[in-house]
Amino acid sequence: MKLPNGLTYVTATALAVLLSACGGGGGSSTSAGNSQQAQALSADQQIFEHEELNGGTYALGVSLPFGGGNLVSGVNYFYSTSTGGISASPSAAGSQVETSQATSLDSALALPAFATTRYLLGSKVVVRSATARRAVSYVGSSVRTDSYADDGSTVVQSSLFSNFSETPLSGMIDNAPEELQANYQIDDWVSANNFSANAQWLSGAAYTKRQGALAGDTYFALDCTNSLPAKITTSTATTPCQTQVNLDGFFPVTLKNSNFHPYETDFSADGAISVINGVRMWVANAPLPAAQNGTTSYRIYYELNGNVYMGALEKDGTPYKYPQRDGSVVAYYIGLNQAAVNSIQQGLITGATVPGSQAGSVAEVGTVDLFGIGGHGVNGALAPADLQAHYGNPVGLNGGGQTIALIEAPSSGNVEDDLAVYSQYFNLPPCTAANGCFQHLDLSNGALVAASADWGAEVELDTQMAHAMAPGPRSLSSRLKVQASPTCSPQLIMLPYFLA
Repeated sequence: MKLPNGLTYVTATALAVLLSACGGGGGSSTSAGNSQQAQALSADQQIFEHEELNGGTYALGVSLPFGGGNLVSGVNYFYSTSTGGISASPSAAGSQVETSQATSLDSALALPAFATTRYLLGSKVVVRSATARRAVSYVGSSVRTDSYADDGSTVVQSSLFSNFSETPLSGMIDNAPEELQANYQIDDWVSANNFSANAQWLSGAAYTKRQGALAGDTYFALDCTNSLPAKITTSTATTPCQTQVNLDGFFPVTLKNSNFHPYETDFSADGAISVINGVRMWVANAPLPAAQNGTTSYRIYYELNGNVYMGALEKDGTPYKYPQRDGSVVAYYIGLNQAAVNSIQQGLITGATVPGSQAGSVAEVGTVDLFGIGGHGVNGALAPADLQAHYGNPVGLNGGGQTIALIEAPSSGNVEDDLAVYSQYFNLPPCTAANGCFQHLDLSNGALVAASADWGAEVELDTQMAHAMAPGPRSLSSRLKVQASPTCSPQLIMLPYFLA
C-alpha cells in the first residue's frame, strides 16, 4: 500500500511487502527429513524453502547523496531487511512464525525510522510495525503468509504467493541482470563512488522472483489530507477528515498533497455507502489512479466515534504490484538471498573521502506523449524552444540583463553541474559561477539535508527550466540566483522573480 506520506526511501509498503512476501520462524535446517519432505512440495514451495531454510529472503533500503560522496548517519542509509527464515518446513511442521530483522550494512550508519501500517478491523484500528511477525503456511501449491499486528496475534493481511523462480548470480555485481538493476541501481552506486566497480558476487548468491495476491479484503486506515498541513500519525489514532459529522453530510471532499495541490476530489455519487464489518462506510466505485497506488485499491471513508476517517480498500484476489527504483511498476517481487546481501555489503564503500562522481550525464527516460505535444527533447520531452513557444515568450525577450531568483526548498543535488550538462545538451549559453551567470545562496548555514526533506532533482529541474525560458546573456550584475532555504514552505517553490 503506497501511503500519501512516505517517510523513507523504501516506503513502508515496500518493506511490508517483503515481510509478507517471504517466510517463517528463525534459524535453519538441512536435515535428511526435510530433504525427503521436499519431494512432496510444489516447485514454488521448494524454491521458497531453499531461501527460508537458509537465512531468509532479503531486500535493501538505500539512500545515497546525490552525486555521491561521504555517507552521513541520520541522513544516508544502506540497510537490509530479512524475513528471518524458518526452522522447519511448513508441510512437515505446520505453520511457521517468523520475525523480520533490519540490519545496517554500514555500522557507522543508523537505520532510518520505518513507517507503520494501520488497518481497519471492524470498528477497531490496529497497527503493524515494519518488523512485526507473520505466519507462513502452504495452501495447495502456493505459499500463504498471514501478517500480524503488533500484538503478535491479530491477523491484519493475508497473501498467496506463486510463480517462484530463482536466478544464480556470479561475476561482477555491476553486471547484474537488468531486472535486478531496475530494482537496485547498482550502476548509480558505482558512478557515485559509494560502491566498488570491481565487487564480485560471492558463491551461492542468487535472487528470487514471485507473484502475490491478497487473500481476503484488506482495509487500510490512513491519515486524512483534506486540510493542510496534514497531521501525520503513527498510532491507532489516525487523523480524521472531519469531526462530528456523518457520511451523509460529508461530501464532497478534496485531498491535497504536501505541496498544497489537490490530487483527488470525491463526491457522494462516486461511491456507495453500506455497513461493512459493523462500520458504516463509503467505498469508491472506481479504483484509485495507478500513480497513487500501484496495487489496485479503492478509496474509502468511514464513520467511527462520531467522526469521518479516510482509508483504502484492496480487494480479495488483487495482484500485488511493486514499484522499482527505475520508476517502473512490475507484477513480481524480487528478493535476495543471504549470500547476495553479503556480496553487496563487501562492495559498499563505507567511508568515501572523495566527493564522488559529480559529472552529470544525459539519460533517456521512457516517456509516452499522452497529449501529442511532440517535444523536441529526449523521447519527445520539452526542449527549451518548446517551453518558450508554450509560454508565448516574445521574440527577442531572453532575460538578458535581468536577474532571475528562484526560492527553493533544500536539496543535496549539484544544481550548477546539472545546469551545465543541460545547457551543453541544448546549446544554451553556459551559466556557471565562474562566468558570473550562476549564484547559489545556501541559507542552511551548511546544515546537512535530511533524506526525508531532500527535494533532490526538483531544484535542478526548476533551474534548468528558468534558464531554458530566459537563457540570457547574463553577467555579475544579472544572474540566475538559486536561494535554498531550510524552512522554505512548499508554496514558494518555483516562484521566479525577475529583478531589474
